[in-house]
Amino acid sequence: MSIPEDQVLADVEAARLAAADGGKTAIIGFCWGGTVAYLAACNLPLACSVSYYGGGAGRLSERMRPKIPVMYHFGAEDKFIPPATIAQIRKADPAGVFHVYEGARHGFDCDDRDGYHADAAALSERRTLEFLVRHL
Repeated sequence: MSIPEDQVLADVEAARLAAADGGKTAIIGFCWGGTVAYLAACNLPLACSVSYYGGGAGRLSERMRPKIPVMYHFGAEDKFIPPATIAQIRKADPAGVFHVYEGARHGFDCDDRDGYHADAAALSERRTLEFLVRHL
């Protein structure tokens, strides 16, 4: 991470505290934000976390483990996140919920990108909402 982890965690914690009056809180992150969602799952008192193509979690998983439920979404055709990285994260979080979408690339959920994959985006959104309902 180019921003120190303690600063990232301080920002996420500030957001969590600002939303705390509303009840349980969760984090959802995309790309670098997916890595932040993993970092937060390992360090902050959230209800759950959702990481979309957070490949940096592979490096983090070498030294930290999530303490809360985490759902992961990856594209099977993601050139930035090889299957070995997904396996490494899975090993660090055996209780995690992993989804790998066939035909989907990095950023598959962003309809402003060439790699947008409508079917994977719709399915991952449904799965994420169900996960959030279960944990929030």
